[in-house]
Amino acid sequence: AKQDYLGAEKLYLRALQVDPMHVDTLVNYGSLLKTVHNELATAEKMYQTALVAEPDHIDALCNYALLLRDGMNQKAKAKELISRALAVAPDDEWLQKQQARSE
Repeated sequence: AKQDYLGAEKLYLRALQVDPMHVDTLVNYGSLLKTVHNELATAEKMYQTALVAEPDHIDALCNYALLLRDGMNQKAKAKELISRALAVAPDDEWLQKQQARSE
């Protein structure tokens, strides 16, 4: 399983060399960095870059919010990101639950 992550990581890095602002790649690579390597600061940079490229990207907002809330104990900033995501997708039940959990 670890090899699968390493292979994916190589592909993400190669894709980011071609297009350093590709939002989905940034978000997915950020998730890998957080989950597999516990590199929270680097994951945060990936999510921040993704949100510069596309400020309303739901996955970037959600993943960054979870990183901040669960990994970095920055609950207020996480709540703000969840609110931004809800503004884009107000009927999303998962987001509604996350907002309630952030109260």
